[in-house]
Amino acid sequence: MSGGQMRRHLWAFGVVVGVVVVFVLSQTPQFRSGASASAAEPTPAVSVTTLPALATTAPQTSASPGQVNPFPTATQAPPPVYSTMSPQDMAAHSIIQVSGEVDKPLTLALKDLEHMKPTSFTQRVVDPDGKRRVHTFTGASLSDVVTAAHPRFPSDIATLARKYVLVTGVSGATAIVAFPEFEPQFNGKVVILAYLVDFKNFAGPGFAMLAVQEDATTARFLPVARITVAGPSI
Repeated sequence: MSGGQMRRHLWAFGVVVGVVVVFVLSQTPQFRSGASASAAEPTPAVSVTTLPALATTAPQTSASPGQVNPFPTATQAPPPVYSTMSPQDMAAHSIIQVSGEVDKPLTLALKDLEHMKPTSFTQRVVDPDGKRRVHTFTGASLSDVVTAAHPRFPSDIATLARKYVLVTGVSGATAIVAFPEFEPQFNGKVVILAYLVDFKNFAGPGFAMLAVQEDATTARFLPVARITVAGPSI
């Protein structure tokens, strides 16, 4: 056999071997083409579940008729209306109301009286047991309290001679103190809302009592609930 024939036989043999190798590999799964392998493999199924939308507003708290509301709505209590309170209620709330012919009605607590200039006087008075004893009264002057409320009338003596202060006690009893009694232009008598008696807190009811210097009786020594600045209607 010549050299050329030998080369042709070797080439033909190589072609046959190559065809056999390709055939064998094509039958092996891990050597298949990417497209064929992808097509043969199963595609996993994906389940998509849509969740309900979350509530964006607060749940309703109102109960239907016949049901008890488990979430009752809190309501703020209205502020007390002092002008309509009884003297007993005002004492329970520890306040004194100043009203009447004034431009600035006041609702006073104990701390308000304590912030005013203190005034004191000592005198002998008749105690509830009928015995006369010496006591010291300390408190805010009635004149300062009335001035703080800004009376809406002029302060000349002709006008003040006609004005008075009506003091309502905790029990509902009343006493009148005329302006000429405590105004400096007239008698200048010491009239106070005493929150200290003998240097101790007033025992009550209320937190201050009307105390009038030089009064021979204690008829006007009232636990104070309301002060009304007034004058004759004519």
